[in-house]
Amino acid sequence: GNAAEVNAAKLLRNTQVAAAIELAMSERSLRTEITADRVLKELSCLAFFDIGEAFNEDGSLKQLYEMREDVRRAIAGFEVTEIRNEDGVVIGNTKKVKFVNKIEAIEKVMRHLGMFEDRLRVKFDNPLAILIQQVQGRTFVPVVIQGGKDEIA
Repeated sequence: GNAAEVNAAKLLRNTQVAAAIELAMSERSLRTEITADRVLKELSCLAFFDIGEAFNEDGSLKQLYEMREDVRRAIAGFEVTEIRNEDGVVIGNTKKVKFVNKIEAIEKVMRHLGMFEDRLRVKFDNPLAILIQQVQGRTFVPVVIQGGKDEIA
């Protein structure tokens, strides 16, 4: 528990340990070709793909090879069900395509860019309590600053 956390914090403050960790992370990034830029680019594809690009002009679903790469990347799942007649002969199929959640992808991009505040601070004052305080004269208490001291008037 706590002893491990203290020791870990001490190790991370050691410049040699921090440098070794940074080097290992850089080597892993090179090996896997996963970089912050690549992840952000992928998130961008998921956030901004145009679902209309998955369909032909007549509304039918394009073949996967006909879709743009960014649209294919946005596909989360694909299911094909064959439709058979009473003799068991395939007479058609049903295709179900599930796309990624664009809102989640956009939120992640916004967080990365510092455009999204995770915590919303809202203060609701009870109107009845405000009215009672006004009647009692306790809503506003003026503060007079004299010589660096705060004094209530």
